[in-house]
Amino acid sequence: MEYRQLGKTDLNVSAIGLGAVTFGREIDEATAFTVMNHALARGINLIDTAEAYAKGRSEEVVGAWLKQSGQRDKVVLATKLIPPLTAERIPLAVEASLCAIWAVATLRPGNCAKRSGAPMGWVYRG
Repeated sequence: MEYRQLGKTDLNVSAIGLGAVTFGREIDEATAFTVMNHALARGINLIDTAEAYAKGRSEEVVGAWLKQSGQRDKVVLATKLIPPLTAERIPLAVEASLCAIWAVATLRPGNCAKRSGAPMGWVYRG
């Protein structure tokens, strides 16, 4: 697998990423786990998700896989946001997106809460 430096960071990501758009929608959790295991075994370390994928369920599936597989240190997660893209909303939406993953994976559960009316149902409590 070919890897590339991600911007000016020290992260190296696979030239091919795994899109998680169908996880929790067309692809059930067990099948998504198989897909992520297969991708990682072949050197794909970039998993792309977004707050809008399956209304946030995609992020929860990725989080459940991270918890089950114990592979968090081998994966780079990417997310995208839905409008409005304001200076106020962007950091909150990124944190909410990560909370959907963290809360399920119990990577940082104390800072995340499921809340009705929040973007995709998650909020970051700092």
